[in-house]
Amino acid sequence: MSVINGEIKTNLTSSERRNEKVDIAVGFVLTMLVGCGVMLFQRNVLTGFPKGLQLALTFPLAWLPALPAIVILLIRRDGLVTLRPTKRGLPAQLITGIVLGILVFAATHGLLYLLDALGIITFTPAKSEISLFNSLYKLAYFLIAIGASEEFLFRCFFYEKFKRVFKTDRAAVLGSSLLFALLHIINGYANLVFIFIIAIMFAALRLKLKSCTLISLIVMHGVYDWLIRIVPSLF
Repeated sequence: MSVINGEIKTNLTSSERRNEKVDIAVGFVLTMLVGCGVMLFQRNVLTGFPKGLQLALTFPLAWLPALPAIVILLIRRDGLVTLRPTKRGLPAQLITGIVLGILVFAATHGLLYLLDALGIITFTPAKSEISLFNSLYKLAYFLIAIGASEEFLFRCFFYEKFKRVFKTDRAAVLGSSLLFALLHIINGYANLVFIFIIAIMFAALRLKLKSCTLISLIVMHGVYDWLIRIVPSLF
């Protein structure tokens, strides 16, 4: 089911399906280009700004790669089903996201530590200085900037576009997860397979758990990203 030009539709014409494919291709290419531009700006320009301004600008900069998708939705007058209000209360959605974020972190990083202990892989998590302000700032950043923008892009925009084209949730999970992994090439992530698996876990949780809404995914994503930065620095 989708909302196109203000109308809910369950079946798309060949022309509408072609438009959805164009949206996926154009949306992802522009997302990559904007992401590259943001990365270059952060590395070569933003570092010269006052510290307070740097901290403030990181929030809107994180949302810039999502701008092409937002423009496409406005041009198409496309109201994604995922963005429609849910009957679940906000506290329940937040709690679900927090619990899932902790569980996903424990499962994935517990496995990585185990594989490292067995000598199968070498896992050395990055550590950083911890302070109350730094911890709270990172939590806000990963929730409002990274979690919200990436979940909107991949588990909302691209997920629904893939589902409309291929008519299955499996294709939507795999397609949106692959694009999620490819986007992280910008940041120099070498282990794209691990990122791809994480993306599949996020999409699968949204699909299989009725209690997991888009807000839950945003919170889960933010908590997960925050934990992988904070926990290793505690030891």
